[in-house]
Amino acid sequence: MSSEQHSLEFSAFFAELFGQDLGIVELPTVDFATRSFSNDADSYPADWEASDSEGEEFRNVGRPRAARLRQSVERDDEDLEEEEPVPRTTPIRHGLSGFGRRNSLLLIYVAAVIHANRKLVQQRSLHLHFTIFEMQSEAQAGSGYSCQTFSDGALNTGVPSQVLIPQVDPAQLPSDIGDLTDLAKYITSELLKDVPGQKSTLAKENLAALQLFSEALHDDERKIHTSESFTTRGTVGKVQQPKILKALAYIREHMSDVMNIERYFEQEVIGVDVADPQKPCLIVRKIGSMEERREAFDFVHLANGTPLSPTIPPSDFVSSNPPNHSAVQDFLSQNSALIDGQIRQNSQIFIAGFSLSAYDYVPLILQYTPLIEATESGYNIRDEYAKDYQGLLNFISLTPTPTPPRLMSKASRTPVLTTEEFHTVFLQKNFDWLNFCLVFLEANVARSLSVLPRDFKYKKAMNSTERMVDYARQTEAHLRGEVTELGLQRAMYERFYFGRGFDLDVDEAERKLVEKAPITRTDRVGYFMRRGALSDITSLSYIEQQPNKPFIDAYLNMYRVYAGSPPAIHYLVARMFELGVAKNTQGNFSGFKMGEGSLCLAPGRLDRTADKALVSLKGNVKEVVLGQPQYAKGRVIQSPRGEPAHVIDMGMGGHGTEIRTGMGKISIAGMQWPDTHALGPAVHSAGIVAPMTVLFSLITAQGFNQPVKRFLQHYERTLPSQAQFSKEVAQFASVWRDLHEKRAFLVLCETVAENFDQYLEYTDKVFDSETRGRLVGGWVDAQKHASAVEKYRDTVSAIPAFKPPSVEAYFERFVDLTPSELQKFWEAHMNL
Repeated sequence: MSSEQHSLEFSAFFAELFGQDLGIVELPTVDFATRSFSNDADSYPADWEASDSEGEEFRNVGRPRAARLRQSVERDDEDLEEEEPVPRTTPIRHGLSGFGRRNSLLLIYVAAVIHANRKLVQQRSLHLHFTIFEMQSEAQAGSGYSCQTFSDGALNTGVPSQVLIPQVDPAQLPSDIGDLTDLAKYITSELLKDVPGQKSTLAKENLAALQLFSEALHDDERKIHTSESFTTRGTVGKVQQPKILKALAYIREHMSDVMNIERYFEQEVIGVDVADPQKPCLIVRKIGSMEERREAFDFVHLANGTPLSPTIPPSDFVSSNPPNHSAVQDFLSQNSALIDGQIRQNSQIFIAGFSLSAYDYVPLILQYTPLIEATESGYNIRDEYAKDYQGLLNFISLTPTPTPPRLMSKASRTPVLTTEEFHTVFLQKNFDWLNFCLVFLEANVARSLSVLPRDFKYKKAMNSTERMVDYARQTEAHLRGEVTELGLQRAMYERFYFGRGFDLDVDEAERKLVEKAPITRTDRVGYFMRRGALSDITSLSYIEQQPNKPFIDAYLNMYRVYAGSPPAIHYLVARMFELGVAKNTQGNFSGFKMGEGSLCLAPGRLDRTADKALVSLKGNVKEVVLGQPQYAKGRVIQSPRGEPAHVIDMGMGGHGTEIRTGMGKISIAGMQWPDTHALGPAVHSAGIVAPMTVLFSLITAQGFNQPVKRFLQHYERTLPSQAQFSKEVAQFASVWRDLHEKRAFLVLCETVAENFDQYLEYTDKVFDSETRGRLVGGWVDAQKHASAVEKYRDTVSAIPAFKPPSVEAYFERFVDLTPSELQKFWEAHMNL
C-alpha cells in the first residue's frame, strides 16, 4: 500500500471517529523533519528526568515547562499586584461564534449560575453582554445541525438527564431555565402530552423512529426510556427550540440588570484575531455578502461543531439535504423515480457512506416502496417484494466496515479487569492503554459468551453483506433477550470509554478507588476520563517514539461499536442487505460516476477545514503542530508565546490534526475532545464552562488585570505536590505488575485451550498469582505446552517499569475543570 493510499484509509477512519465516514477528512499534514517541537508540553531532554523519594521505579519528569510556569507564576503575581484593581463600570462583553446546542445551553447555564448567585453578582456589580453570531436562520436557533427542526433522521443516542452545574441547585431555578438542565425530563414530558399524535407524526416521517418510540414507552405509556434513542432529531429540536426562546425571554424580562443578549442570524464567523489576547476579535460576514466587520470582546466562545463539506458535489441527481421525508419524496419525484407514489422497480440509489448518517436515509427511502409497511408500533418488512428491488440501495464507502447495531448485554462471570486495574493502566505515561486492555475485554466477553476468543464472529473474514446478515441475527437474538457478542463487546467498551473496569458493582468499585486515590480519581470518571485518555497518546512525546495509528484504529473501532446504530434502524438496513435490496461498493468519492438514471444521496462530511474560525487561528496561536491549537486548562486558546487568550473553544479544535512523520507514517496530534457532534457531551461541556465563564467575568468586573491568567495561576497553586502525587500513585506499582502477569496468563490460556471448557477452567485461575503459578508449574512438570509457557515467561520477565507522569503532566491530560475544582476556585474568589 502506498503512503497516499495509507493516508486515505486512515483519514476515512478518522472521519468516522467524528461521527461520519463520508470521504476524506481534509486535515493539514506536517513533516516532522521540517519542524521543531521545543514548545510541546511533553517534549523534554533526558537529563530532566530525576528520581524522587519514592524510589527508582517512580521517576517523574521535572519538565522545563512546569519549572518555567512556576517561575512565571511568582513573577507574574508581582506584576498583577502592582496596581490596585479598579472595578469595571461597563458590561463584560462575550462574543459567541455559533448558537447551536453547546453555545445555546452555555448561555442558559450561565443564566442559571447568575440566578443561583444573584446576591453575589449584584454585590460585585456584574453585568454581562452576550453577542451571538449564528450561520443558520433564526428558525433553527439552538438546534445545531444535527437537531434541525426539519430533520427526520432518528436520534442515534439517548438524551441526557440532569446536568451537574457547579454552584447551581436546579430545584431553585425558574422553570424556563431549570427545565433545560434536565433535557430528558423536559423533552419526554412534552412528548407524553400527546402520545397518539407523536406516533401519527412519526408514522409519516420515519417508521423506524416510530418503532424506537414505541419500544421506549413503558408504564402504560406514561414514561419514556431516555437512555437510548426514542424519536427523531427534528422532534428534539422542535421541543427544545421553543424552550430556549422562553429562557431567552425570561432573561430579557427578569435578568436584564445583570445580563443582556443580542443575536445575529445568517452571520458567519470567518476569523478570530488574538493579537491582543485580552481583547480577542471576531471577524464576521453576513451569508451571501463579502462585507466583513470586526468586533472586539472581553471573552470569545467558539462552538462551530459540525462544519460540513460535500462528499459528492450536489446536482440534479445528487442531493446533500439533511434526512427529511418530504425532501426525499421531492428529490425522487423531480427525477421521475416515482410511479403512483412508489419507487420504480430496478431503480438504483447510491448513498455516500456506510455509517450512521448514511443509514438515516434508508427508512425514508423505503417508505416509497412496498418493502415495508406501517404497523401501530413501527414497521414490518415484506420479504416478498425484495425481488423487484434488487440492488436498489448501493452504499459507497472507502472501507467495507459498516457501523454495527447498538446492542447491550450484561456479563455473567467474575470480571477479569477491575476499575482499580484500569486506573493503574491509565496512570502509566505514554502508554497505549486500549490495545493493552483488549486482551481483558476479549477474555471477559468469551467467558460470558462461552466461546473462545479466537472464535468471535467479528474476527471472521466476511464481506459487507455477510457482516450485515450476522448483525441482523445478533439483533434478533438481542430482541429476544439473549446475550450477544456485540452486546457484550459494547458493554465492555462503554466501561473503557468512561474509565472503568468490568466490576459487577461499578459504583462501589468507584467509591473504593476514590477513597484509595483521591488525587488522581476524584471527579474523573465519565467524560473527564474519556477525554483525558486521549491526551498522552496524541502528544508529540508519544508520537516521536512511535506512530499512534494502532491506538487510533482501536479507538475508532471502540467508538464504532459503542456509538452504534439503534436496533430498529440497523435491522432494517441489515435485512435489506440480506434480501439483496442493498449492497456496498468500495471506492473513492472523487471522480464518482453513476449510471444513467441513478440517483445519489450524499450527506456532508465533517471537515475541520470548513471551520473558518478554527482555520484562522493557524500559525497565530500556540500550537501542538501547525494548525492544531495547544489548549490551556478550560479549553483556553493561548497566544504564540503561551499567554492565555480570552478565547474558549468547544468546537472542532479538540479533534486533533493528522500529521505525517518520517517515512510517511501517519499519526493524530492534539486530540482532546472528539465529541462535538453529540448532545450528551454538549450538555456536559456547557455545564462546566458556564460557571467558569461567570468566574472569569467576576474577576474582570472587579478590575483585576489578566483574569484568565490569574485563574490559571490559581489552578496551578491548587495542584497537589509532587510528593503527595508520587505517594498516591506508588500504591499501584504492584497492581501494574500483577496486571501484566494476568494479561500474559490470559494469552497463554487462549493459546493452549482446546475448547471453551478448558479455557474457562484455566482462566478461572487468573485472579491471583498463586493459582496462576500452580497451573503453569503443573504444565512445566508435565512437559506440556513448552513453547507457549516459554513465551509466557519471557513476557513476564520483560514487564516494563511503572512510570507515571509528573503531577503537572497528569493534570494536563484533563483539558476540562472538574466540578470540585470549580468549587475550589469559586470559594477562593470569595476571598479576592
